[in-house]
Amino acid sequence: MSTAMGAIGDSTLRLSEASPASGDAALTLEVKTSDDFRYLRAYVLLRGIGGRGRDGVRFREDSAYLHKGEEVTAVALPDALKAMLPRHAGPALVLFLTRAAEVDHDMAILQAKTQARLAQLTTAVQASPLEACHMSNDASCHWVPRGVAVRVERPSNDKPDAREKEWVPVL
Repeated sequence: MSTAMGAIGDSTLRLSEASPASGDAALTLEVKTSDDFRYLRAYVLLRGIGGRGRDGVRFREDSAYLHKGEEVTAVALPDALKAMLPRHAGPALVLFLTRAAEVDHDMAILQAKTQARLAQLTTAVQASPLEACHMSNDASCHWVPRGVAVRVERPSNDKPDAREKEWVPVL
C-alpha cells in the first residue's frame, strides 16, 4: 500500500493505493476539509435579445448563496462578480484557454455588439490573451478570477412544479 498526503488550502488530501491478493488495485481518495470550509454559488441570468438585425444576450445579476456545510444563506452578489459581467447586450461567449492541461486554464467572458466583432475579439484573445482582453466601445473581455468556475446552465424541465429549480448544464 502506498499513501500520498498533501494540503489543498485548508483541506487535507490523502490518496491510498492498495493491491489486494487478486491482483486488482484499489484506489481511495479522501478529502477532509476544515470546519469553516465554505463556498459561494452565484447565479447570473442571461436574457436573450433579438429582432431588427440584433442577436445575443444581456447579463442580469440574480442571486448568490453562501454554502457552509449543510447551511445555505442568501447573500448579495459580490462586487468582483458584478465587475466582470458585460454591461451591454450582444453576442457573448465563455472562452476556455488551456495551457498544459485542462486543469491549468484561464476563462474569459467575451461580448460584442455583433457576431463579426465577437469572432474578431475571440481570435485576438486566443492569439494574445493578455494584450487583447480589454474593453472598447463595441466589445468587452473580462477574465474570470482564479478559484472561480463558470458554468452555463439552464433550469431543468424534469420537475416543472418543484419549489426549488434544479439547474443542469447547457452543453
